[in-house]
Amino acid sequence: MASTFTDLGLELMATGENAGTWGTKTNANLNLVEQLTGGYLSLAVAGSGTTALTIADGALTVLLNKEL
Repeated sequence: MASTFTDLGLELMATGENAGTWGTKTNANLNLVEQLTGGYLSLAVAGSGTTALTIADGALTVLLNKEL
């Protein structure tokens, strides 16, 4: 079974998968949790333009901050 990702981008590793990279992937998940629980971003929105808001699997992103 392959790894899956939550809606917040956290990787849910399958049993027996990611030999040799488990620590790196766990650290990436912990960084995401840290951003979710304490991150802050001030984002200026003005005019009629659009601002794309996306969450990438396993990557830090502005949307994961606790406060925007």
